[in-house]
Amino acid sequence: MVLSMFNTVLRILKNKEDAQDCVQVSFSLLFRKIDQFDLSKGAFSTWSTRIFINESLRILRQKKIHFEILNDNIYLEANSTSPIENLHAEDILNLINSLPDQMRIIFSLYEIEGYSHKEIAKIIEIAESSSRTYLMRAKMKLRLLLKSNTEETIYSAEQVIMQKK
Repeated sequence: MVLSMFNTVLRILKNKEDAQDCVQVSFSLLFRKIDQFDLSKGAFSTWSTRIFINESLRILRQKKIHFEILNDNIYLEANSTSPIENLHAEDILNLINSLPDQMRIIFSLYEIEGYSHKEIAKIIEIAESSSRTYLMRAKMKLRLLLKSNTEETIYSAEQVIMQKK
């Protein structure tokens, strides 16, 4: 559980030291609020994860990271191919970490943690449509980053081949 919570917090905060502090504070909160847990409302893991995420978001708010209400309707191409198969897990995490904070957080909560847009909207206190828009923008930005990363790799490989000739 500790490693899982640490990874969740790290994806939101992006800073190892902040994540370690957050996990420590979150466990303290968890033990202080254990009497508030109600099994009839859901699983312990869901309840405890919410504490960790809320603490992560509290830290971000202290750092003045705010979410705007977005009303953009951006449609993505459904059949676009991706060079993601050529990347390692560390490369993918680096690409995700390069996203702006708002996009990275919503991408992580939705795609990695499995929260719905309704749950994310409630946690972050934004509209569901804003959550969807941030996710779409994050995916678009990741596609652009993947494309530029792939083009750089191809260009570098071509230069190596040309030098060998």
